[in-house]
Amino acid sequence: MNAPDSFPQLLCMRHGAVTEAVRGRLYGRLDVPLSEAGREQIRRAAQALRRDLAADGSLPPLRLISSPLSRCRESAALVREALRGADGSLPPLLVDDDLAEIALGQWEGLPKAEIRRRFPAQWAARGTDMAHAAPPGGESFAGAQQRALAAVRRLAAGYPDESLLLLSHAGLIRCLMAHVLALPLQEVLRLPLPFAAVVRLDREGIGPVGKG
Repeated sequence: MNAPDSFPQLLCMRHGAVTEAVRGRLYGRLDVPLSEAGREQIRRAAQALRRDLAADGSLPPLRLISSPLSRCRESAALVREALRGADGSLPPLLVDDDLAEIALGQWEGLPKAEIRRRFPAQWAARGTDMAHAAPPGGESFAGAQQRALAAVRRLAAGYPDESLLLLSHAGLIRCLMAHVLALPLQEVLRLPLPFAAVVRLDREGIGPVGKG
């Protein structure tokens, strides 16, 4: 495990399933909304998370921090409501641009077959060097990982006495998981992370939270 002392404890949650309009396409930072099925996934996952967090009957101090994309902001709002305190209070919610999905540049909104046809060299490079090759106008996994780690450390330093729940995306969360697991970024897409999945990252490693 690659979990240095400065790496904080936190929870990461992927947004729910998105609308059918982008099925089979790479959507990256396109502002794609949740589907109704995605909303239900988040509701179920949030209830499971509440049960896990409130093992002693009370919820710990928790701050939700969301990607700026609407699929995460809506997911965060649903989670926030599920974590409403007995006194009616809601956990704080912030939006942080550094939790946005990996930027895919000119590939965003395109199906894979079209990307392979229009950008054969760049597509091949991405497969050969997943860590450092980037789509035209986009971001590499290595760059996204650096951004994600810097964001987590900044947020943890800003809220040292609170647990953090980050509502983000498959690409970004996998970059954090790969860091903790000391997994080469070439293997990052092999990490399972379904919609509405929650993972715990801490000094002891990484493990699932709740059943969804």
